Amino acid sequence: MRSYLRNARLVTLVAAVMVGLLLCGVLYAKTRSENLKFEKKDVETLDINVDFSAGKFDIVPLKAGTDYAATLDGYYDEKYFEFRHSFDVRAGRANLYFETDNIRSIHNDGDNDWELAISPDIKTRLNINIGASNSRFDLGGLTISELDLDVGAADAKIRFSEKNKTRMQYLTIDAGACNLEIEDLGNANFAFLDFDGGVGDFVLDFGDHLESDAEVKIDVGLGSVDVILPRDIGVRLECSDDGWLSSVDFPKRQLIRSARYDDVFETE
Repeated sequence: MRSYLRNARLVTLVAAVMVGLLLCGVLYAKTRSENLKFEKKDVETLDINVDFSAGKFDIVPLKAGTDYAATLDGYYDEKYFEFRHSFDVRAGRANLYFETDNIRSIHNDGDNDWELAISPDIKTRLNINIGASNSRFDLGGLTISELDLDVGAADAKIRFSEKNKTRMQYLTIDAGACNLEIEDLGNANFAFLDFDGGVGDFVLDFGDHLESDAEVKIDVGLGSVDVILPRDIGVRLECSDDGWLSSVDFPKRQLIRSARYDDVFETE
């Protein structure tokens, strides 16, 4: 009987220790906050490179006339995530680098939320790579000369709420297994758009305005893409031959086949 009681007490003690360890593991999860500011003194152009692993990542414009080229605000669970950044200015050109990594390979629910704010007063080149994230970008009113966006397993929405202040020469988007919606794309003021979509649903909405001629190349794998164009612009569409997994339809726009080329459609 006494032996049984001792064993029972031992089991109870072991259970209590295990519960204590689990609670310590939960309590160890610590969220840290960061507020990083990068002054725009002596900055004429800005190159931004972002490699974001997972979590929530947003981009917004700073107010015009601010003292900063960019700011980064975030909070993250240091048990699961780490970040690195650098900022340097040489001969008027600033380089901002920001990266986040998963410390543990297993799935986790730790916070990793960041917001990048960019000055509209500085000509900017963006190279953004986002992984398994939920992202909202408002790039309206910025001065973006080039944008290279790589979207992984993400749910992303991009909006050009105001006209881009400079002519964007190249807008390159590589979208993997994700859902991506772009609004008011006409405000991006681009010369050439190269869109490569994998498995997912994609929406390219040009909004109501497209002030300059532009060339668009779209290549989609197993996904679907809806292209919404202003009604009052002329369109010339060149299509590759339909494969058994792809098709091209014009449900709301009257396009006619070119008399010279079978794979070219134009507005009247």
